Amino acid sequence: MQAVSAPAIERSIARCRVLLAATTIVAVYVDPSTPLISHWIPVVTGSFTMDPRALAILLPFLTMSLAILALPNDVLQQPRLSTFCIWCDVAFGVAIGVFTEGPTGLAGVVFLFAVMEAASTSGLRRALVITVVTVAIRSAIILVLSDGVVHAYLMRSLHMAVLGYVIGYLGQQRLNLEEGIRSLAAAVERERVARDLHDDHAQVLAGIGLRLNTCGELLHRGRYSDATRDLAELGDSVNREYDALRSYTRALRGVDATAPPPAEPDAPTRFSVRVQFEGSGTVVDHVLQILREGVRNVVRHAGAATATIGVQTVNDQVRISIDDDGVGFPPSVQHPWSIGSRVTEFGGRMLLSSDERPGAHVAITLPVQ
Repeated sequence: MQAVSAPAIERSIARCRVLLAATTIVAVYVDPSTPLISHWIPVVTGSFTMDPRALAILLPFLTMSLAILALPNDVLQQPRLSTFCIWCDVAFGVAIGVFTEGPTGLAGVVFLFAVMEAASTSGLRRALVITVVTVAIRSAIILVLSDGVVHAYLMRSLHMAVLGYVIGYLGQQRLNLEEGIRSLAAAVERERVARDLHDDHAQVLAGIGLRLNTCGELLHRGRYSDATRDLAELGDSVNREYDALRSYTRALRGVDATAPPPAEPDAPTRFSVRVQFEGSGTVVDHVLQILREGVRNVVRHAGAATATIGVQTVNDQVRISIDDDGVGFPPSVQHPWSIGSRVTEFGGRMLLSSDERPGAHVAITLPVQ
């Protein structure tokens, strides 16, 4: 079983929402039943007809669904957007229920979709909250609009409550299973990395330590030429090991390690740095590590004449900007992987500028903790 990323789940839900909105329009259009609200106000009913007010509800639902589907992945994975979508689905379900609730009403399907979305993204607890809210709203609509026997209608609400719990339970089990798979995969990967480091790089470092001791003995005995020769060979060994270790770490991330970096400019890059932020020691440490890696990337790969780094606190976020006038990022690069892993680990966001400015431009947002 392969765990699915958050953007992939949200995009799949967005596709399902578009399908639900489109099929709901078709279903209401061909539905011959009379909605309960017809007891209160005149409603256009019958097969292959649709009341204009129902259409005025369903078209915005379809439009919202298409708009959410068109959002980029970095926006789709935001928890606030998921919460917004869930409650929008509930609101549209209420509006649809008012104008379609009847023997073949579709509000329950829309409500269950909101429950499914909550279960898929957040688990059982949120799914139960959405279930309780939607069951209460649907029951209230039936009680208010119906002028006859409501037992059959209310039984549907009971069925929806049971289905909501089952969907939430299964969603929580999926999240638990994915977490277990991730933990197991992480443990296996840690063991493999530890073995590789011990068998390869640790042995090389041990050899370098012995060579350094030998050089020290040569210097102590006054054999400076021999010590100089050994130190030169040792420097070559260190450089080779650095390249091997760099290739190994990039291979772990699935990053191409064979492409040579762009040539650096004749003159060194001039940096302009403005830093003014606040946060816990953990935040400060992460920010400083990101800035250090950003400076290294600019110096080694950008070929830039100038670069600007800025850090500031805005509301409850730390915002970092790294801009240079160099060669920019290759088209295949999504983000600097080392910085990106730190940002993801800390629960932040990183965006690469897509405007027409020359060079590379990185915008990072981290939560203040």
